[in-house]
Amino acid sequence: MIALIAYPQYEIAKSAAGTKRARTLQAMAVSEDRLPTGGFAHLVPELDVFDLHRSITFWCDILGFRIAYQRPESRFVYLEFQGAQVMLRQHSGHWQTGVLERPLGRGINFQIFVGSVAPLLDALKNAGWPLYRECHDAWYRIAGEERGNRQFLVQDPDGYLLRFAQDLGKR
Repeated sequence: MIALIAYPQYEIAKSAAGTKRARTLQAMAVSEDRLPTGGFAHLVPELDVFDLHRSITFWCDILGFRIAYQRPESRFVYLEFQGAQVMLRQHSGHWQTGVLERPLGRGINFQIFVGSVAPLLDALKNAGWPLYRECHDAWYRIAGEERGNRQFLVQDPDGYLLRFAQDLGKR
């Protein structure tokens, strides 16, 4: 079943229907009400956000995540991208264990492995979105060998730190 997101700013003006931005928004507006591809991951963070609309724009329009399913009445979306899964929920205080203030997620970064970081870097640059840390190659000692990542860090609209990494193999 396909449903339109019940968020007013994703309504698309007919005069803009042919633009790339309008096509992207239209793709975002259509949500398949389905389980995530491949089923649920074993660990899926649920992030409280202050402005769900702005977060959906960042995660979906800029980064390319897709909405697997949503609960508009709860202001909740379940997103996926190349096997990564994350839940976003408009902050309501329901799960709040302390004062929530920006930047959110202090002390954590979410590493998300992707096939290539280049398309994400291009999308962020085109959107004028700043990087928290520029793209670089990093090598880590793991089980007696070095494994490499090409990676960069970016903050989402609420300050959650996302580290996108591309596997460089071992050396």
